[in-house]
Amino acid sequence: SVAPPTWRVNDRPKQLPQQTDGSSCGVFVLAYAAALARGVPPEKIDAAQMGLAQGVDTLRQCIFATISIDLLQS
Repeated sequence: SVAPPTWRVNDRPKQLPQQTDGSSCGVFVLAYAAALARGVPPEKIDAAQMGLAQGVDTLRQCIFATISIDLLQS
C-alpha cells in the first residue's frame, strides 16, 4: 500500500494570486493544480508559475484548447 503524501501548513504559499472577478475561480484552481503537477513546490507558486502572466483570458483559452484537443484525440 502506498502512503498518501503528507502536507505541512508551512508548504503553502504565503500569497497566492487571487481572482479579481466573480468567474475565474476555476481557472485559478486549474492553474494552481497544473503548477503542482509540473513539480513546482507549493511555496514557490506565483502568478508566473501558474501561467497567469499572460492574463486570465489567455489562460482560459489555453485550458479550452487543451480539453478540446484531448476530446478530439479520444
